[in-house]
Amino acid sequence: MLRILFCVLGGLFAAPVLAQDSAFTVEQLSSLALQNSRLVRAAGLEAEKSEQEISATSALRYPQFHVTGLASKLMEPLDFTFKTGTLGNIGGVPFPATDTAVNAAGTSVNGLFIGTAIMPLSQQYKISLAVSARSLGADIARQKYRQARCDIKSSVEKLAFGILEARKALEASKIAEEGCASGVADAERYSAERVVLPSEFLKAKAALAKQQYESEKLEHTITELSEQLNRLTGRPLDAPVEIALPELAQSDPPPDLSEGAVARRADVSSARYVAEQAAYDAKIKAAEYIPDLSVSVSDIRLSNTQYLPDNIASAGLYLNWDVFDWGKRSHELNEKRQSREQAEKLLAETMDTARTDLRARYDRLDEARKLCEAAQLSAQAADETLRVARDKFDEHALLPRDYNAARAADALAQSEYIKALGEYYQARTQFAIASGEDI
Repeated sequence: MLRILFCVLGGLFAAPVLAQDSAFTVEQLSSLALQNSRLVRAAGLEAEKSEQEISATSALRYPQFHVTGLASKLMEPLDFTFKTGTLGNIGGVPFPATDTAVNAAGTSVNGLFIGTAIMPLSQQYKISLAVSARSLGADIARQKYRQARCDIKSSVEKLAFGILEARKALEASKIAEEGCASGVADAERYSAERVVLPSEFLKAKAALAKQQYESEKLEHTITELSEQLNRLTGRPLDAPVEIALPELAQSDPPPDLSEGAVARRADVSSARYVAEQAAYDAKIKAAEYIPDLSVSVSDIRLSNTQYLPDNIASAGLYLNWDVFDWGKRSHELNEKRQSREQAEKLLAETMDTARTDLRARYDRLDEARKLCEAAQLSAQAADETLRVARDKFDEHALLPRDYNAARAADALAQSEYIKALGEYYQARTQFAIASGEDI
């Protein structure tokens, strides 16, 4: 609950500061999404709801007070007769000695007030089991909250790097589009001079149209990814998104492939809590064989009644027990035990899957880093090739077409590097999640 409160307070103070920056880092965008995401908030509220359920169940331990009131008036006169001796004999004399008629005309309002206090005794064991089961439900909700935070961070990273990659790819596409437009102009001129065939002119136009399509497709991709990112971060959908490209981390976190890392994972923790909850459910069902025994104190007060006492107070034990249920509880208990066994098997399967996933995530991180380093070298080589081409172009030793090709190749190499960098950071985050780290 404290984590949720800190996140909300952090959002109130941190969000305005981030909104003033001209470019967001990927970490800032992740923080903004964790503060403003409706999905994360909903998961946090679910955890808070579970805490309320625990408190409500714990309240059943204490005495329960019930009050009932009734004010009524007879619609018809109430007439009845006590026959001689109906109420027994007093000193050998029948009571009443003669037939006695009782008449209630119903002209006044009669009042009935019943106050009851019931303190559960044998139910305390059942209530303790229910509180423990509710606590496990709260633990499961907290794990879902952890998972929601992990999912949001992973989604933000994927969108942010997707935008950066698409923008660099759009830059390469625009450069290629310029080259195609120049080729169309040359082909049109040569066609008019009958130097090239009309088919060559049409091919040049087709290449330009295809390149324009690719550019427009990338523009649409950038718009869609930006809207999705703004939605996750709680910003206006049409707000411009400027993202600073992060550097490749100098080193990866030390691998933690221990059983402790597996046990800390949100999915393993949830499966473990579900198994424990199933065990408590079976105990709760078995406890239904115990009779409900309570201490009961009641007070009944009557007003405007001449033939009944004004006050009746009593105290005693109240027992409630379903003696015979045709095997209903037995079948339900067997079902709960089977659910417990099922949850335990799913826990074992989840743990084995988590061990495999943890190792695979570390391998993916290692692979992603090597791919990113290779893409970085390719991007540096493309930068150097572009530098040489620019020098030659400035000296009029290179055709514009070849210079534009070098520019496009450099932009594509940068786009591939950004893609590899995004995959690396996503692999890094996924490994942290697989290791059970909190986001």
